[in-house]
Amino acid sequence: MENTKKIRRDDVAKAAGVSKAVVTWVMAGTAKDRKISDATIAKVEKAIKMLNYRPCIWGKLINTQKSGLIAFISSNLSDPNAGEIIRNINISVRRKGYGLMLFDLYGSGKFSSESIVKFEDCLAEAFILHAPGDDILKFCSKGKFAGKPFCVLGRNMKNRDMPSVEVDNFKGAELAIMHLLEKKVLKLGIIADEKHLQYTKERLEGCEKFFKAYPELKTYLYFRTSSENQHEAGSNAIKKWISSREIPDVVFAMGDVIALGALSEINDLHVKCPEEFKIVGFDGAVISEYSSPPLTTVRQPFEKMCEKAVEICVLGIRGEKFDNIHFSLEPELIVRKTT
Repeated sequence: MENTKKIRRDDVAKAAGVSKAVVTWVMAGTAKDRKISDATIAKVEKAIKMLNYRPCIWGKLINTQKSGLIAFISSNLSDPNAGEIIRNINISVRRKGYGLMLFDLYGSGKFSSESIVKFEDCLAEAFILHAPGDDILKFCSKGKFAGKPFCVLGRNMKNRDMPSVEVDNFKGAELAIMHLLEKKVLKLGIIADEKHLQYTKERLEGCEKFFKAYPELKTYLYFRTSSENQHEAGSNAIKKWISSREIPDVVFAMGDVIALGALSEINDLHVKCPEEFKIVGFDGAVISEYSSPPLTTVRQPFEKMCEKAVEICVLGIRGEKFDNIHFSLEPELIVRKTT
């Protein structure tokens, strides 16, 4: 009959010829701090491997006060970029030796003092807050969220002294508009996300410098409303411009899904893209590569952004200074068939 005996810390200590405390210190990575020799550490590690010892997770938590987990909190996991962000965060946390927890706040209502209590009891050692609203940010202070280190991802918090990682939205809008103006156009359409969003304001600022430089350029601006999803906003912008008999030659859409909504409407009208109509998106979402035709877009450096957010969290976990670190990372123009 197969031996199903549960291997315990005592068994490892006996096999290695050390005390149970030494086994605990080796497992916690603190043996060297306690002046345990490399030879003894190697003996314990060999015994752990030979016996296939796996400590009880609860015992490990009690002994080390560390879960090895970082939590990602999203206001809405149906965000078009959420999948790409989670994939890259997971890669980064694993490289640092951590695991990933996910929380989706969508549909949970306004974040409140009752909400924060749940995260205070969470096992995570740090939090990554994805594009949080002000209702969440008011619970962040002195580099802590729910009493633990955190980093804001997807929103620039430099003016509020919170650690953050964001794409340079101003630069991204510049790249898009400069590329479109190379086509010697007379009418430029801009389909923006909701007015109150910080990145909408930053991307608009990147566009506005060109309005003065090109006074002959006629511009049309459409904002997504709270009742529209991004795809509907793109489609409705085109419908509005058609009804007023003013279809722009080129369009900058402040999101790939917005661009795909506009492109779908243009295709239904049998307008040829890019011969009669050109469009640039923003994000670099995977779906943009597979639209018809493939979408020219401003790609956010998701891999680097997620890597930096995790690095900030790890600094906080280690007790190092992290609360005034901000990264604004450069985007990249990816030219495809819509321009």
